[in-house]
Amino acid sequence: MDFKRYRHIWRILVVVLLALVVATYGMRVSRLNQVYQQSDKLVGTLQTPIEWNGMKIQLTSAEIIASNDFDQRYSISHSGPLSESEPDQYALFSISLTKISEQEGQEWFRVEYCGAEDNGWHNLMSVEIFNSLNPNATRVSKMAVGDTQTFLLAFGLYQSAFSERTWDNLSISDISLVLSVYPEKAILQAL
Repeated sequence: MDFKRYRHIWRILVVVLLALVVATYGMRVSRLNQVYQQSDKLVGTLQTPIEWNGMKIQLTSAEIIASNDFDQRYSISHSGPLSESEPDQYALFSISLTKISEQEGQEWFRVEYCGAEDNGWHNLMSVEIFNSLNPNATRVSKMAVGDTQTFLLAFGLYQSAFSERTWDNLSISDISLVLSVYPEKAILQAL
């Protein structure tokens, strides 16, 4: 009889301890969400450039291109450490970037570290491919105010990263070019 009574007390004690752990975790997450607010979105399109971080950025073209066509058009050789994992297709964006003022944030901004995303899918650019497509690229922090550069940005699309239905219907208008995530999420879309 005593064993059953103690077992009941242990169950209650375990439930109370679990409730305390969950409550403590919830308060911590809540506090972090108050400190780090959700980022504001700054969205540009083919027709609408964005002004962000002292730069005016215009999406000039966007397309999805088969990997073989991409390699032939841009004479890309896959000789780097990840050359065995050639994408099935590429999302190719062309942007025009004009420096309109000097700002502190330009020191850390690198075009080659931009990303692309679709519902649940994210990818970064291969720096090797960026350098092949943009051999004369200059960092934004080194540009003079008023200077403009055009960049080609290619992101590998792997069929295994998408569901079959999504892959069959994938269009460039589904993919966003992400320039920054926080404190402002700066994105360009080919709508």
